[in-house]
Amino acid sequence: MGLVYLVLSALAGALFGQTYKRKVGLGFDTAQVLLWFSVSSSVLLFTTFAATGFSGISRSALWMPFAHGIAMAIAMHTYYAAIETSRLGISWTAIQLSVVIPFFTSVVVYGETLGPYGAAGIVSILGAIALYGFGRGGENGDVSSIDRRTRRRALTALLIASITTGITSALLRTFAHHHPEPEAVPLFFLLVSLTLLAINLPICFRRCARRGTPVYDVAVVRFSAYKSVVNMSAMAFLLLTVQLLPGFFVFPVRNTLNILMVFALSAVFHHERISKLEAIAVALAIAGIALLSYAME
Repeated sequence: MGLVYLVLSALAGALFGQTYKRKVGLGFDTAQVLLWFSVSSSVLLFTTFAATGFSGISRSALWMPFAHGIAMAIAMHTYYAAIETSRLGISWTAIQLSVVIPFFTSVVVYGETLGPYGAAGIVSILGAIALYGFGRGGENGDVSSIDRRTRRRALTALLIASITTGITSALLRTFAHHHPEPEAVPLFFLLVSLTLLAINLPICFRRCARRGTPVYDVAVVRFSAYKSVVNMSAMAFLLLTVQLLPGFFVFPVRNTLNILMVFALSAVFHHERISKLEAIAVALAIAGIALLSYAME
């Protein structure tokens, strides 16, 4: 069942990844999107509570969802800032390299055994991620036309987004260690959503007041609700997965599947063609998944 959750998490994550590109095209304000994103997530989770019942979180793990929410808010704001200012093709690679953080958390902190086949799988997957990014480097035009200051600012934002994204995944692994029962998942993400709401509410009101625009916009709410559903599905399935499978396997494989699915969705919706480097990346990714699968057995 863990493998099923893993695939579902990757698919939902790929659908979530498409919302970044879509949001930029629609021209929505980031804080407004994230405000209604957190509102939608909170409503969704309260509904889940009503259907499944309440399960508490131990005092030792109570700080984790709040830390997750703060890291998630930073990751979203910085990633949106990066793709809105320069839209560098390498951005997707930078975010996916965040897999290094939860991977080392699983191996170093929790002592999960890797072995030579697992190490080879990690090398293959990281190589696939890097090649995939270089293969997409030209999708947004000639980066040489972007001034050095803007490029540096974008790369700094991407670095921050990648690190904080990795922190959110590592916190999921840590929470699963303290709470292996699935019943704790809804409360964890409800506290994450409330943290996002507390952060984005004042930012959104200040920006809307400065621009003279309404906080409530039907199109933004609808878009944010969809973004919330696919993100919550991706994170919930991921948390369920790490409760059943070792983290050194889950995070690299999930990120690889996510990349492949994002590529497939981009080919369908945006008619993007595969490059030679991307084709090599696909082969490396498949090899990495096979090696990690073998190492897990």
